[in-house]
Formats: sequence, C-alpha cells, structure tokens
Amino acid sequence: MLIDKKLYHQYFEKDKKSNYVNLDLGIFTHFKFMVDTGLIKQNSHRTFAFAYNWLVSYLWKYSKYTNQEINTQDIKTILGVSPQEKRVNYLIKKDGVLDKVGYTETTRDFPISTDLTGDDGIKITQLSDIDKMLAETYLKKYNSRYTCNKPLLQYHREGKEGLMFSKDDTIPIYVFEFTRCVLCSEIGVDGFMIYCYMKYRSKMLGYVPVTIFNNEIVDAVGFKERKFRVLIQNLEQVGLIEIDRKVSKTDGTFAKSNTYKIIHKGS
Repeated sequence: MLIDKKLYHQYFEKDKKSNYVNLDLGIFTHFKFMVDTGLIKQNSHRTFAFAYNWLVSYLWKYSKYTNQEINTQDIKTILGVSPQEKRVNYLIKKDGVLDKVGYTETTRDFPISTDLTGDDGIKITQLSDIDKMLAETYLKKYNSRYTCNKPLLQYHREGKEGLMFSKDDTIPIYVFEFTRCVLCSEIGVDGFMIYCYMKYRSKMLGYVPVTIFNNEIVDAVGFKERKFRVLIQNLEQVGLIEIDRKVSKTDGTFAKSNTYKIIHKGS
C-alpha cells in the first residue's frame, strides 16, 4: 500500500520522523460525547475532525505556515476530502464546533518559527511577537482573508499543562504514523483514529501487547465491524501494528477480541 507521494513531497518530505504531536488521553471519550450529543453529525465527521485536530496542531507546532500558505482546501485534500466539500465546514470554520469546544481558535496570528533547542523547551514565535512592519511583510504573502487554527490544548488543558509542554496523560503520535495512515487511501482518517485508539490502549499498559474487544474499538470510532476488520488488516500490512488473532474454541471463527502490538512506541 502506497501513500500519496505528491502530498507527502509537498507537505512532509523535509520533516524529521521524530516530529510528533501529543494527544490528550481523554480525546476519544470527548469525541464520542460530541457524536452522541449531536455536535458532530455523523461518524465520518468524527474521524475527519480527529485527524484535522492532529494536523492543525502539527502545522502550528512546527510553524509549517511560514513557507507556504496552507489553507482549508489544502488541509481537506491532505485528509482525503474534496477541497469543495462543504459538509465538514461546520466543524472547522471560525466559531465552528472545534472552536466552540475549545480545541482550536481561528486566527491570523500564525506562528513563524519554532525553537526546540532552548532550556525552557519548545518556543513558538507568532506574528504578534515580532515588529509590526516585519509582520506586515509576512502577511503580504497571504490572501487578505487567510486564517489558520491555533491548537489551544497544545498550550493549556484544564488543570494540566498544555500538550506541547507535558507528557502527562498524553499519547505521542508521530508524523510518519500520521502520513502512513492518512496519505494511504486504504487507511485514511478512519484507520488513523483506530490506530491512535490502539496506541492509547497500549500506552495505558506500558506499551505491552494489549487485548481489546472488537466492540470497544467499534464503539470508540463508530464503524461497522466489517469495516473495522478491513482497516486493522491494512494497518498491519503497512507495518504499524501486529495482530495476534484469536479464534473461538467453540466453532473456529474469529473471537470477539484480538491482541494488538504497536510497533512504534515513541516517548
């Protein structure tokens, strides 16, 4: 299974494989809540919004907006959605769902540099941090209506440090894990959310192989079990997971749970 090389070369080729974004452990519960309460209208929108949250966090953390104008249409394309698709706009527009629930803030004050070498950890410089005239020269390169999404949870979580500054209650998802899923049409954002859920469950036990009931994963991501089986097979084929498939002792069919091993544990 091959990834979309054009998208990879355009947006990710020069990035270090060690680049990552932390996700909060509570994200799966919160996204399920948003579906159950109607904030997110359907399950396909859940996986889109989940991957969107990771991607805009990544673009912000590593100041990817500096060298090129990455707009909403570009992000939709990366996530496997038509640039003209409007049915997901309610999630990502200014004051849309992700803004309202505190995941993002729509802004023109985008990051222009990221310093990972300082004693204080990561430092991101935004347009508002530099001389006004210099900031205006940056803005001249962009459409007058250009905005991006600031990932608020990367800076602050309720009662906790932001995801960029703390490993507490987090799951690190690396750029090569994201691209291996999302830029592969056979996996996409649906498989990405499944993979992240498996990594979350594995991390909770210290990254040992973890046995998970199929219906737990299906409930967490909202798929039919048949689709789920196809996606985990594809995740295994691209080398992100190993599966110890359980077989029912009574009739020889697949049991209701498998044991999954995450190949890349990360920090």
